[in-house]
Amino acid sequence: MEAEDRCKEAFRRFTEHTSNINVLGIEREKGDNHSVFTLFYKDKKERYIPWLELNKSIKSFLSCCPEGQQHIVLDITSLELDTILYIMPLLIKQKPASLYCLYLVPKVYKKKEQGLVLQDIQQPKGYISFKPGIKGTRDSRHYILLGFDKGRATRFIDNYDWEPRQIHGVLGDPSYVKEEDKDGVQIALDSNSDWITQIEEKNIHRLPAHDVYKIKDFFCRQREEAGMLDIVPLGPKPMLLGTLLFYLGLNEDERANVRFLYDYPTPKKNCTTGIEKGYLFDCCELL
Repeated sequence: MEAEDRCKEAFRRFTEHTSNINVLGIEREKGDNHSVFTLFYKDKKERYIPWLELNKSIKSFLSCCPEGQQHIVLDITSLELDTILYIMPLLIKQKPASLYCLYLVPKVYKKKEQGLVLQDIQQPKGYISFKPGIKGTRDSRHYILLGFDKGRATRFIDNYDWEPRQIHGVLGDPSYVKEEDKDGVQIALDSNSDWITQIEEKNIHRLPAHDVYKIKDFFCRQREEAGMLDIVPLGPKPMLLGTLLFYLGLNEDERANVRFLYDYPTPKKNCTTGIEKGYLFDCCELL
């Protein structure tokens, strides 16, 4: 089934459960050394919830629905990577009747000068994994989901001194992003030209940017071929979601050989306007 058909099917299944909807809004406030959240639902507002208290607050919100009748849609459009990585397992643990993720594609993408404030490269909270001492006949591989910020991916390559033959670029092609006369494919290639020309063509993998299921299947195949995987998710949110579907489907031992690396940039403001379309992804398999 193609991505568009899968999204339509997800929407059809979701609308079967939308007669009585409760909406939970999540807003994150970042400090120098910590993050707190504000939750909005019905006429209530919970502010300054610490990271580790978020589980309790979400569980309290979901308790308003009878057991077995919780149907969840998580809007990942504006959530940061570590927030998505943290919230998804929390939602799964609540054993809802269904789980979907929503992503809204902007009508206009306005590329600005990078100007990002990047933190040190690290693993996300709760996702510390990898067995660095493992040696085997199969090689390690490092997968970079191509984003649009020039020079950003090079920080990871230089920091870990990865060999070019072990580096793989995952390009969202076709892309749903346009900037003036360029589409997202060309933007990503231009932004990563400082390193991507140094790796073999067979190590550049072109996958639909909006098809989370093909992203998931791709990484399932790669895990069968490689002993250890690094994943650097700099690409669009649906590509991250597809990667997460792959990761959460692994058992504990398998996850130990998969490592997420990220640099937690301060997001740009007003780099997009409007809504072109939306994708609703069926994540019920995680339940």
